[in-house]
Amino acid sequence: MAGPREIEAVLLDVGEVLIRLDFSRLVESLKIGSGDTIDRALISLARWPLYDRFERGGISEGDFYRAFVLQTGVDVDIVGFRDLWNSVLLGPVPGIEGLLERVA
Repeated sequence: MAGPREIEAVLLDVGEVLIRLDFSRLVESLKIGSGDTIDRALISLARWPLYDRFERGGISEGDFYRAFVLQTGVDVDIVGFRDLWNSVLLGPVPGIEGLLERVA
């Protein structure tokens, strides 16, 4: 039987694993899925190719911002955009700090 191996990496998702998220402010501000429930609006966002490319690291923040403004017509500068985009981040998932300390 082989002996214990050293762990080389631990992969964790960020959203709702490490950090609590609330997309309601973003969805309301962008009028995504207007009139829909938050769940339907999030599905709409997740199916947006521009968002998908950004989420997967396929385009830079600057390119995403410029394309976002062109596609949505939202009139916001880059600082306001960052504030709006990051408004979904609520803070650590309760209890995650202890788990991360144990993993480390």
